[in-house]
Amino acid sequence: MGSVKVNDEIAAPIDRVWAKLENFGDVSAWAPGDPTVTLEGGDGRTVGAVRNVVAGDQPPIRERLAAHDAAKHTFDYAIDESPFPFQNYRARVELRANGDRTAITWSGSFTPKVMADDQVPALLENVYGMFIGKLKETLAKG
Repeated sequence: MGSVKVNDEIAAPIDRVWAKLENFGDVSAWAPGDPTVTLEGGDGRTVGAVRNVVAGDQPPIRERLAAHDAAKHTFDYAIDESPFPFQNYRARVELRANGDRTAITWSGSFTPKVMADDQVPALLENVYGMFIGKLKETLAKG
């Protein structure tokens, strides 16, 4: 099993950043490409809820909210179905206040399927970096 972790800092207070991330059914603030999301089994804060994400003509991704803690500004999710070259994927997004800025950690664990063990972390680091970059852009716009 492999793992990856990306740490960054966002120039916005934690409550503002959390407001853009905490609804599992809304990825518009951080997912590039304007994917379509449908939610099953509750709202965006219900542990066990499933989001189906479709981006363009790509195969769908089915993710499950595994934990949600508004007081600690964290949530965990698992990918149940995807075209990705890994399986047994679980991720955590964690925010920490740093004055008027917010520290963010996006981490994940996985088992490679069709890629070498050392290739998946680089792929996920790029994806997490893209997500955080889009989140920063969204927050900078207001």
